[in-house]
Parts: sequence; structure tokens; C-alpha cells
Amino acid sequence: MKSSLLLTTFGILFSPAIAPLDAATAIYQDDALDPITNDAYDGIEDTFVGNYNSIWENFNFGQRHEFSISGSSGNLKNTLMRFDVTSMAGEYSEITSVTLRLYFSNPLGNTGSISVYPLMEANSGWVEGPGGAITTANVHPGSSTWNEILRGNHGYYDAPNGTGTLWAGGSNGAGVAGVDHEATAIATIALDGTEVAGQAVDLVFTDLSLVEDWISGTNYGIVLKGQTGDFIFHSSEANLVDEGNQIYQPQLIFGYTPIPEVGVGLMLLGALVVMVRRR
Repeated sequence: MKSSLLLTTFGILFSPAIAPLDAATAIYQDDALDPITNDAYDGIEDTFVGNYNSIWENFNFGQRHEFSISGSSGNLKNTLMRFDVTSMAGEYSEITSVTLRLYFSNPLGNTGSISVYPLMEANSGWVEGPGGAITTANVHPGSSTWNEILRGNHGYYDAPNGTGTLWAGGSNGAGVAGVDHEATAIATIALDGTEVAGQAVDLVFTDLSLVEDWISGTNYGIVLKGQTGDFIFHSSEANLVDEGNQIYQPQLIFGYTPIPEVGVGLMLLGALVVMVRRR
């Protein structure tokens, strides 16, 4: 009799507690709230590096309010990004989607495509850096540039002199496939030249295994490369004062299934078991 009562009660009370939960969304964006902890979030690192000329190759652009991505010969620009998403740990039973959303600052009317590649462990030590202005004062040893993952102590027009650290693939802006970054892109989007300032671009990840490492704290970052064309987007340094709307900052958007919480039914069942045992 007791067993029958418990089974019946279990079916009534516990079934709702283990029913699948609706899909949830978590959006990581600087100057907004962490989607899990509701604390202020400032976990994005981003900078671009370029080989427009020998001076640009030594510049760091970590604090610019824009970043560039270009696949144009002689004017290559790669953007490095890293999101702290460790607050997702223990919050999901499945990651169902990951999207990197960027907002155009200046589309330039170009056609082309952009791809996202995971950086290799050898380049995990890249540094966003404090640089910004395109001037000869932009000399910041220890920050990432086109020539060096960690800039050496040399003039703004000088070639690396051994005081810094080159990228794994040499002085090429983390651009060598299979050496600086994984050979296979995890997201690609084609742009047709009709885009306008403020328009969102969604790069949807096709491989979600990478973000599991990010959540656990192993995060080398990603590099965004243009196959053709030249495009300018708002960076994480874009803010309300300068840009008018923080929505223009990059976002990393997770679709996920939350881990079910212990329901009221389960707690009541536990109490009933105790009562039956005492009889």
C-alpha cells in the first residue's frame, strides 16, 4: 500500500519537475549585465591588426571604438576577439546555438566575406592593448600588433628587433592557417555591399564544441579575417557617450537548454517519504 501510494504521488508531483525546460538565451555584451549573474559585464577583449604600411604593422588598436576586417591585398586587417563566458558553467544541459553579432560602423559599400577562426594555443597570449590613435605616439610594448603578438621595445617604423614575441606564424597578424589559427572556419558570412551603418551582421557558429572550452576557462580567442573587401565595425569600446547606443557593441549570443531546477513536487515527495516511513 505504501509503495503504491508513493508511486502515485511520484507521478503526480515529480513529473512536472523533470519536464524539459524551454530554450533560453544568454547575451554577452560589454557595458550590459552578465546574462547569468546579473553583475556588470566587461569581459570582451578585441583589437585589430593591419599591414597597411610599415608603421601600421607596429600599431596597436586595442582601445579604438571601431575595428576593421579586410582581405584586400596590401591592406590586410584581422580582428582578434575573446569573450569571457565562464558564468555559463553549470547553467545548461545543452548549448544549441552560438552567434557572434557585429554592428557596422562603416560598411564602405564593399562586397566580400568574413570568416571566424579559432586561434591556436601558441597565440593564446595575445593582448588587446591600450593603443588607439593612428599617430607616431602609438608605441605600446607588450601589446599585440600585426608584426608581434607582444610588441617589442622599438620605434613605430622599425622592424621587430628581438625584444618582443612574434606570432606563431611570424609577422603576419595571426593569419597563417594551421599555425596561427585553425584551418577550418567556424562561421562565415557573405556581404553584398548594401549594408548600412548600424546594421547587425550575424556570424553563426557551425562548430559548438569550442565554446565548451571557453566556458570551462580555456579560451585562446578567435580571429576574424576578410576573404575580400574591407569592413569597419563597432568594437567593445563603443559606448553610450561616443556612439549613442551601447547596442552597437559586439555580442556573443548563446541558445541553450537550462538545467532543470529541483521542483516543488520533488520537495513535497521527499516530505511524504519521511511521513510514510514514520508510520
